[in-house]
This record gives sequence, structure tokens and C-alpha cells, in this order.
Amino acid sequence: MVITQRSILLAATSAAALLVATAPTLALAQAAPPANDAVVEEVVVTGFRQAYADAIQTKRDTLEIIDGISSDGLGRFPDLNVGEAIQRIPGVQINREAGGRDATINLRGLPGTFALTTINGQSFAAPILNGSAPLGAFNSDIFTAVRVLKTQTAAEQPGGLSGNIDLRIVPALARKDGGSLSIGNEYDKLGKLNSPNASLSYNKHFTDDFAAFGVLAYKKERFRRDSTQIQDYDTLAATNLGLTQAQFDALYPVSTYANGVKFPGQVRQTVRDNNGRTYSAAGGAEWQATDQLKIGLTGYFSDRNLKSSNQYLLYVDPTASSRLTNLGPIYFVDEPNAAGVVQKNAYINSYDYSNASITDSLRSEPSIQKARGLSFDVDWRNDDWRLNASARTSWADRRSDQIEIDIVQAARTGTATNGTSGHYFSGGENLKDSALTLITPTPSHINPGPWDQRPGTSVTQARNANNDRFGTTGTNGRALTYVDSIQGSAERMFNGKFLQSLKAGLRYEANTFNSSGTRNTAQGINFAGITSALSIANPYIDTFGGGYIPNYTPNWVAVDIPSVLAAIKPVTPLPGQTLTQYGLVNNDADPGFSSYNFSVDNKISSAYALGLFETDVRGVRVRGNVGARYEHTDETVASVDTSNKTVNVLGPTGAVIATRVVTTRTPRLFEQSYGNWLPSAVVRADLTDKITLRLAAYDTYVRPQPRDITPATVVTDPPEGAAVPTYTVVLGSANLKPYTAHSYDFALEWYNRPNGLVALTIYRKDVKGIVGAIRDVGRLCPADATNLGLGHLTVVGTNCFSDIQVNIGTPTAPVMTPARVVISGNENQQPVTVNGIEFNVQQNLDFLPAPFDGLGGAFNYARTTLDGTNSNGTRVTLPGVSKNNYNFIAYYETKRFGVRAVYNYRDDYDLAAGGTFNGAARSVKARGQLDMSASVNLPRNFKISLDGFNLTNAVREEYENAYSKPRRLDVDGRTYQVTLSARF
Repeated sequence: MVITQRSILLAATSAAALLVATAPTLALAQAAPPANDAVVEEVVVTGFRQAYADAIQTKRDTLEIIDGISSDGLGRFPDLNVGEAIQRIPGVQINREAGGRDATINLRGLPGTFALTTINGQSFAAPILNGSAPLGAFNSDIFTAVRVLKTQTAAEQPGGLSGNIDLRIVPALARKDGGSLSIGNEYDKLGKLNSPNASLSYNKHFTDDFAAFGVLAYKKERFRRDSTQIQDYDTLAATNLGLTQAQFDALYPVSTYANGVKFPGQVRQTVRDNNGRTYSAAGGAEWQATDQLKIGLTGYFSDRNLKSSNQYLLYVDPTASSRLTNLGPIYFVDEPNAAGVVQKNAYINSYDYSNASITDSLRSEPSIQKARGLSFDVDWRNDDWRLNASARTSWADRRSDQIEIDIVQAARTGTATNGTSGHYFSGGENLKDSALTLITPTPSHINPGPWDQRPGTSVTQARNANNDRFGTTGTNGRALTYVDSIQGSAERMFNGKFLQSLKAGLRYEANTFNSSGTRNTAQGINFAGITSALSIANPYIDTFGGGYIPNYTPNWVAVDIPSVLAAIKPVTPLPGQTLTQYGLVNNDADPGFSSYNFSVDNKISSAYALGLFETDVRGVRVRGNVGARYEHTDETVASVDTSNKTVNVLGPTGAVIATRVVTTRTPRLFEQSYGNWLPSAVVRADLTDKITLRLAAYDTYVRPQPRDITPATVVTDPPEGAAVPTYTVVLGSANLKPYTAHSYDFALEWYNRPNGLVALTIYRKDVKGIVGAIRDVGRLCPADATNLGLGHLTVVGTNCFSDIQVNIGTPTAPVMTPARVVISGNENQQPVTVNGIEFNVQQNLDFLPAPFDGLGGAFNYARTTLDGTNSNGTRVTLPGVSKNNYNFIAYYETKRFGVRAVYNYRDDYDLAAGGTFNGAARSVKARGQLDMSASVNLPRNFKISLDGFNLTNAVREEYENAYSKPRRLDVDGRTYQVTLSARF
């Protein structure tokens, strides 16, 4: 079989055309005739009964494995977004870590960055800062289908190691004349928030040979997430109990408590309230110039603006000088140390506290995701040849502008107290049962000044005489992405008994990723503007957690960002300092700023050849294709290495009044070239009239996500007054190579009855060069660090120390101590093998007597396992990937109405660990969610639909090593959606 360029562009319509042949009344019957045998597991999400039956027939008639979903013919996916919809497909898992509904996904046991997202079969500029393409950046109404290509051939665009996620926009000639209109509203029960939405589409055949279409969609976005969190676990100290060290050691002997006794340290309450809107549009025209020649133009646009995405936080943080009483019972948790050896560590989960550090924080994080693109296609064919040429240009803008205002009531030292007190209980294994009380002496939480940036103060904070702090910080990031490409292909058809066709193609792509960022600080602000009047009532106190977290503290304040900025600005910058977009002094010494100001340019050239064959082996029909692709990349990375040193700022009298970080920058240009051979082979054998066998072997690869590169190396001096002076180093990683895989697929399908399917797929991927945090101690603490200006390093316990001595005393009474060094960065890691099983059952029960003949359903299950070790000997984990997940789908449908219920489940999975020796690795508990959809067909082509999401009110829970060590609980609540749609 040969996959032509035209087939890539019209893959969605190929399946629909096959559906037309068997069910002309289907809503999706808008597609062009199939150009080849590309396999489609296409499930139309309206007309459930007929759709599943036709999808089974389509799968039976085709070659390769491509799972997918389609809209309901009115441009509607009955899910919150595209990511939620495609998680119904075997092997797809949606990520819920972020609270902004970006809808990134994992595919076939690999994180989303291992998949390539395309539009109509080709790459495009996606609005990405970090991670994978956010499917939530688009209104799903502009797409007619979403395809997940799991088995790839040489004719497919490479870049998806786990597969390609193809967003389909059907061209104009393949659409029916007419239009559709829908209006609806989404209701977020947690926040009691409404989000109206609407879409309009129209297609017109002006002649039999020329047509044009347009789609416009709008959605207001209002949704909320509430959380409670244990940010860290601290070690109990003698000062916490008012004991001498000897008394403490007798109470907690080292023989029993080798690593001390730990307690929930900084505990948090959080509300994230998102408010914005999304506009999306698509349009195009297509002309059948002659019987052989077709010309098409398609464009899209999307603008998602969460202009008011705010996080309200409260921290309660007992320090070494805080007093803890009424401690809960000690329990033990089995945990691995830095060497991977399991130890029993002691914990308590409840206590009364006094003199704790209290922080009220508001983080305003406006987010913008913009994307636009234009494609031009020319297709020519006759009985012997198929020729295709296409050109594409696309652009994307992703911005995240964060400003953070912190009010800190610091714990006092010695016998003094700040007057705060309360109680905390973690809830044991369930944070929903946690309890937090808080008493503060100052209702506004802002203690009196005067405020300044005296020596030893962070550049992001102002302090008063009691060490209370008022923080002004936040990271602003932006990425501009450009992707331009041109490609062509030629296919020669044959009438031979074995060789069916030969195809060859060329492609050239230029893509650019420009990353920039700034970091807000409190330097030069108007300190006199910091008063208790800046504190306002928290608007979410009465509704926090929606009743799911009943025992929270209401002693929680907020600020109004515009009022704070008006009070502390204009700032007075020092010579050479620049300002951020908020008018605050930029911290150009911060690694978050230095590491993410760079550009990456890739020039990519590729060529491929593919042959389709068909034969008969002892009465068994065997079909397939064999091919190879070569892709060459020239990469240029431009960045700036940074060295930061702290110097004193002297006042008029010569006294030290503040400290300032002086930054030295060294421009860096890194160039590399690499090439990849990507062979592929796909075979299908029809063993009987009901049993089909598929085999595939192919090579794929993925380039590192640009911000994984972080090309700049940043070395920062120890902060002034640190008890343990620490150099912080972020290593540049511009020389990261793509990660590659040898992949193998086996599928066995039994079509047990005309409308039934039982399918089993087994796959294996041998992956090399995965990019992750450095874990090799030889790189985290190299013996020779003179190239970093840090002398020679030695590992001491779980720390790394330099032979450089730092004075922690005074100039007249110096106290010299070795400096600690903390190094982080990314690297290509050890090989890993991914093994997976996907099991899929679809049954349409139309053989039952009425009224039960409207029943049907589907069940799919996927299991993924990893085999591999890191350079430090610990097992490989890939963040965000569950070992087991399944979907159960049941529906009942008549000509008048339809109902569908979907239950999605995934078990525990790991999150990314830190890059230092003892970075805490966290996991997420298993989670199941029930969604339901119902629709009624009304007269005059109207339809009303009602959808309910997360009807089980499932929450997201994190833990560390054991359920008895909880870390975070996220509450999203239920969401309801009602839509009235019409066809005209």
C-alpha cells in the first residue's frame, strides 16, 4: 500500500466516504472518495449505534491502525475539549496537572512531548512554552475529526515517537452544502460560573467544481480549581519542642529515627480562578480545475486569552523557631534514599503550632495562546500517476505573564513570637479530611513598616524590622514559533500481481522557536506604599473546596494587583537595570530569566520512498508496504551564558544599604547537524473472513522540546547572609540529541458478528536518548568544576561541596566555610523499553428485539510497562503515564433521542522528580471519572444536547512514596453543558 500526500491531506474524509457507502444518512457522510487503504478506527460521536458499526466495517477493510474521533456533523465534540474527547481512544491519557485546561495528552505509554501534533497531516506552529501542544488552545468546533496515527510509515511526517495526533479540517469540496449554528452554555458548579459559547459554519458549492467553507467559534472560559497541599515535610528539631538537644536525642534516638522525625511543613490552600475567552476560525476554498487537477486553500486561526487567571494562596509554614505541641502519633514510611536503598522514615501528621511563618499570596497569570496558519495544495492524478505539492506557513504566540504579591508574617527568632497559632492535621491518607486553623494578631496580615531592602534581603522582597516581608515577583515567559514548509510527492500505479505502486517524496521545513522571559522584583519600589490598606477580603473564603474540604481556615486575605502596582510604582531603577512589562525592575540574574532567553532554528530536509504490495499466500490475502525515509537537520541555538555575583550597594555615608547582583553575560552560538534513517514495513493478512492479522516495524524519533534545551549555563553566587553558602548552577543543554525508537506492532482482530469487534494490539518501543533531569552524580558534582569557576568538588552525604572557602563572618572577624554547590540540568538518559497492550471490544446490539435493539457499547483497556534504569541505578519513570487505563462506553439510541455514558479510569502514575540528589518524586492516585451526554432531535433540524462531566466529582490526589505521605488534593467539581444546534 502507498500512502500518498493527498491521502495524508484527506485522511479524515477517506473514512467518512467509506461510511457513506454503508450508511448515507450518517452525519459525517461529507467526505471525498478514499485515495488509498489508510486504516481508520473512526468513531462518530453522534448516531452512536450506526457509527460504531460502520467504524468496525471501516477497520475491517483497511490496512494501517489509525484511531480517531469525529465531530457530530454540527461541528460539536460532546466533551470539554479535544483532549478530553480523544482520551476515549485506547492508549491515550489526558494530563490534569495544570489548572488551565491546556488539554495535553500522553500516548502509548509516553508523555505528550513524544507525540507530534499536526493539522491535516503536517506540522504547524503550536502555542507552546513548555511541554506538548495544548489541544485546549483551539475551539474544537473548527475541526471535523482528530486522528491518532499509531503505526507510522515512511510517508508520514516524522517527529512523533509515540504517534501523530492529526487535527483534521475537511476541505470544501468534501463538505455538504449548508450550514449549522449552535449556542450553548457551560456551567462550572465549583465556582458557580457560566461560560456561553457559540459556533457557526457554512459550506457552499458555487459550481460542481468549486466550493468554499467557513467556521467560526467562540467560547467564554470560566472555570476554577481549589487545592490543599503539603509543599514539603520538615524535620522536627529540639527548638520546636522547647527541649535541649540532649533531651531531644533521648526522646528520638538515632538508632530508631536515623533520619529524624518529619512533619508536614509548609501547608497551602489554593484557589485558581480562570477567566477568559477563545476565538477560533477555519476556512477554505477548493477548485476541481479539470478531471485530473484539484487546487485547494485552507486556513485557520485561534486566539485563547485567559486574561484573568488568578491563584490565591495561603501558606502556613512552621520553621525551626516555631513551637509545636500535641504531636500526633509517629508512623513509618518506606522510602528510597539517594542511592535507591529503602529506609524506614518516621513521620507525624498532626500538631498544634505557634509562631509560624504565614504567607498570603496572589499570583496573577494572564495567559495568551495564539495560532494561525495557511496551506496551499495542488493534486493531480490519472489512472497511472498521482502527483501532489503543498506549501504551508504558520505562526504561534504563547505568553504567560505572572506577577506575584506575597504578604509574609515571619516567624520570630529566640523567645519572641509573631502571635500566630493554630492546628494542622493532614487527614492521614486523604487530604480531604485535613484540618487547618489559623489565628493571627493582625487582621490585614500586613504588619507595620517601615519597609526597605536592607542587606541580606532577597531582590524580590521588602522587609521590616521584624523580618516580615512584602514580596513582588513572578516569571513572565513568551515563545514565538514559526513553521514554514514545502513538499511534493509522486506515485506511480501498477497493475502487477505483486507490486501495486511506488511513491517518492521530498520535504523542506524551516522552523524557529524564539524564547524570552523576564522576572519581576521589588528593587526600587516605593516602600512607603506598603500599608495595611493593600489587604482586601479573599473572595473565595465562603466557597473554598465546594464542601469537599470542609475543615479549611477562613483566615485568608488577598490583594488587588492594580492597587498594589499603583502604590509601589513608579520604581527607581539603578543604572543598567531594565523593567518588565509590569513596570518593575527585571531580575536578569535569575536562572529563570537567563536560561529561557534564547532561539532555536532548524532547517529540515527529508526524502522518502514507499512501495505497496499485495499477494496471496496459500489462500490468504496479504497486503502491505515497505519504505524508508531520510531526514537531515541543521540546528542553530543562540543563547547567553551568565555568571551572577553579589556586591554591596553603598549609601551616601559609605554604609552598606543593600546588595545587588552583578551579571556577566557571554554570548554563545551552538550549531549541530544530524540525520536519521527511518525505515518502515507494514503487513496485513486476512487469515479468515472474520480474523485479520497486522504486523508493523518502523523507526521514529522526536526532537527535544525547545525549552528542555535551556542552552544557557547560569552560575549564581551564594546569597548574602546564607548560613550555608551555596552556588547554584543550571547547566546548558544545547547539545541534546533527538530521542529515537525502534517500534513494533502486532494486532489481531476478530469480527465476531456483522456489528462486533474484539481486537488485541501488542506493541514495543525501544527508546534511546530520552531527555530528563540529570541524575548522574558525576555531572551533579564533578570532581573538576574549574570551567564553572567553582574549583574542585566533593560529594559529602547528599550534598556537593567545593574547595572554595566563603566568608560567612565579617570582614574583621572572618569565618571561612566550604561552599555548597547545587547543579541541575537536562541530559539524554539511558535507553528504556516501552511495552504495551491495547484491548478493544465494540458491540452494537441491534440484533436484540425492540426496544433493546438501540443498545450498544464499547470497552477498551491499555496497559503500559517500562523497562530501564537511570545512570544512578534507579528505575526509569516517565512522568504522567499510568500503567493501566480503560474506558467503558454504553449508549442507547433511537431516531428521536440518544444517551451515552463514558467512564474513564487510570491508575497511579509518577510525576517528574527534581534534578538534585534528594528531589522529591511524587505520584498521583488512581482516578475514575463518569461523563454523560444526551440529545434529542427536534423538528426542523434542531437538536438539543445536555452533557455532564465528572459526575462522580472525582478529585486529583498526589502523594510521595506512600498514601500516608499525602502532598496535594485538587478539586475541579462537576461541569454541565447545554447546547441548542440547528442545521440549515
